[in-house]
Amino acid sequence: MCMIELADGRVTIIHQITRKARKPHTCGECYRTIEVGEYYEDFFGKYDGLLYKEITCSHCTVPREWLRRECGGWLFGAIKEDLREHWYEDGIRTVELGRLIKGMDRQWRTKKGNLMKVPKLEPVKV
Repeated sequence: MCMIELADGRVTIIHQITRKARKPHTCGECYRTIEVGEYYEDFFGKYDGLLYKEITCSHCTVPREWLRRECGGWLFGAIKEDLREHWYEDGIRTVELGRLIKGMDRQWRTKKGNLMKVPKLEPVKV
């Protein structure tokens, strides 16, 4: 089951913009440090009358897009958990999903510690 199905409200987007980091930030999905010069998404919105801000590294916007494509949406802070649910409980064992989970597990770093390239999603087959 997709976690978005458990959501009980709508988010009002106040702004959603891609920025280039001028100082280090922490990604709200994989929790890695977004270094100066990297791109990230800055989201500011309103949910049930409460204002909140989310910062997502450019790498984590890709698994988020996978969830939007497959489930129709996502929950901030729950992307990795939702991907794992699809892998283990729903049996979606694709190479694409496996790479996204592994990338998030490693905070988008190679075994040598270098930052991975931002992943790309496979085109949707019609």
